[in-house]
Amino acid sequence: MSSGLVSNKKSVLIDTFSFHSFLNSGFFYCWSLGDQYDIVLLVEQGNENSAALQVLKNTGKIVRIEVMPAWSRRWALFRWLGGTLPHLISELKPSLVLMNSWHSFHQKIISRFVREVCPDTPIAICSSVHIPITDFEVTAQHLVGARKSAWQKRWPWLPRILSDLAHDTWGRWVGIRDFKLLPLLFAGEAIQQSHCPWQGKLFLKDEGELYDAVLCYTEVERRGYAMEMLELEKIHFIRHPMNVLATQALFSTGQKGARIAVLPSSCLDYDDGDSIDQQIDALARLWGDALEIVQQQSDLPEIWWKLHPSFVDDPVMTTVTERLAERLSGFQSMTGKITAEAMIVESSVVVGDVSSALLWAMRLGQRRILSLDIFEMPIGDEMSHYPNIFVIDSLEKLKSLGRDFYSGEMKDDNRKPSNPSALEFFSSLRRS
Repeated sequence: MSSGLVSNKKSVLIDTFSFHSFLNSGFFYCWSLGDQYDIVLLVEQGNENSAALQVLKNTGKIVRIEVMPAWSRRWALFRWLGGTLPHLISELKPSLVLMNSWHSFHQKIISRFVREVCPDTPIAICSSVHIPITDFEVTAQHLVGARKSAWQKRWPWLPRILSDLAHDTWGRWVGIRDFKLLPLLFAGEAIQQSHCPWQGKLFLKDEGELYDAVLCYTEVERRGYAMEMLELEKIHFIRHPMNVLATQALFSTGQKGARIAVLPSSCLDYDDGDSIDQQIDALARLWGDALEIVQQQSDLPEIWWKLHPSFVDDPVMTTVTERLAERLSGFQSMTGKITAEAMIVESSVVVGDVSSALLWAMRLGQRRILSLDIFEMPIGDEMSHYPNIFVIDSLEKLKSLGRDFYSGEMKDDNRKPSNPSALEFFSSLRRS
């Protein structure tokens, strides 16, 4: 689904992978830049008809959508990257390229072709996430554990040690396939793998030629990126482009309601020596006690619970969900039924552990946001670095908040006015 550019404005090419990250930041860049630039989106097949993109099309914030083959169709995807992508870049001659990250194989290929075809075009990384190093040292390890658990569930007759070995072997093959063989075959040369999600490891920090600027919105993000990259002079502060008009357009039917949105993400420790039953008991008790306190003190009748996409098939978290449904009044599992952002919009209180969804809620404003650091997880207090997110390290502290906490005035301004807007920053960004 695409159409030609319709004006003489300069063009901006925005990569939407991963789409969840695009909703966190890229959508708002389209909104803030769409009146000054012709914006073209690269979208994975399956997301081209999403509600967010329809909003951008209907409001004239984007002029064109280019659909890449789905990730599951690796051969077709690499044929597109090696054949269609360089012609697209040559046609657009974008004045700016925005990407969520630089670690995916397709992002490295995009960067290389931009460098070859449009050597003066700057490339900026614009993702809005919690501390990137945490993703590698903690969250990525969680995702590895979740995937290994899913593999064991798929082949319950296979001993766990063999199931884990099969998982790791397949992960190594995927790295060779996606960063060596297929790029060499379709895009002219192999590329360097810097992060391996199958192992939860950061391999390479020196990737400066892939981008010209990494955009940060808070000091803690800058410190995190400083652990992930070598080119510290390329880190820049700007104001996050999220704004009221954009969120109202994206969720035109959503209104803040009398409910609690709960978004568990990093509470499950796969290195815990406890048995599955012990982990279930501990998590069901902690989440149940905490949500019971929040519900009683906030007087909110409904609890909407949504598992992180990586844990939807995890036997621990699915059983915890069942236990909470039995214990808590007004509890509804919304996993697979609604996005985290839509849940946040329609709730008055947001509860999680360590998650970028809490940052989205922080920027939306007008909601009480709680980060529970009660699961003995490494860096479980990470959200304490962000304004208007309240980190709770014990049930006693949660009880001490009292009813006034939920009914009191909420401060929403978390953006430094001294930082430039996206439009101001990009108007001055040049390749060094």
